[in-house]
Amino acid sequence: RQDLDEADALATMWSVDREVLNRLLTDGDTASKLQTALAAAIGSESRCAAALEALGRGDLLDEDEPSAELVEYATRAQYAIDRLLEAYPNDLRIVYKHYPLRTIHAQAHDASLAAIAAMQQDRFWEMHKLLYRNGRVLEAALYPILAGQIGLDLVRFEGDRISLAVLEILTADEREAVRLGLRGVTALFLNGRRMRTWRYDYVDARIRQALELIRPG
Repeated sequence: RQDLDEADALATMWSVDREVLNRLLTDGDTASKLQTALAAAIGSESRCAAALEALGRGDLLDEDEPSAELVEYATRAQYAIDRLLEAYPNDLRIVYKHYPLRTIHAQAHDASLAAIAAMQQDRFWEMHKLLYRNGRVLEAALYPILAGQIGLDLVRFEGDRISLAVLEILTADEREAVRLGLRGVTALFLNGRRMRTWRYDYVDARIRQALELIRPG
């Protein structure tokens, strides 16, 4: 029981997914192995995946899935994000979260709704890029124009943009941002760990470290 408690404490300290922890602990004598694996993985952005590999449980990892996940609450980081995607086309998944600050940009909330509405037609990133490029001139009349430029069904787009379902997605992202204590809209989380800066060189180095731990050699 002491080994289980210690492993559980380590998992909490290093943000290892609790569900994965529970699955590992059902294998019998994995508590001490998990403790060793976590100790070896401390300080990495891929703690959970590295622990799985060290335990010989790589079967829990999907080799066809990207090995690193970058969650962004970002505006100024878009150039760095684009470069990272070019550098790691098969190893990096970008997850965009919305945290519109209306005190900074009057159209931030409506722009987020437009992006989420485009997501309903699998055109999120296309809309996201257009919104970013037109950030200084955004207004209500511009959203359907942008939607038309990327081939969206405009009737559906306009309906989704004012729908409760789209608003709920935005609200969930905002609540998560508040829970994380975010005070601005430029924040990056690599495999669950917040990056100290969104600068390309720094994030690139962290991604390379994560990939080396998950797939050594």
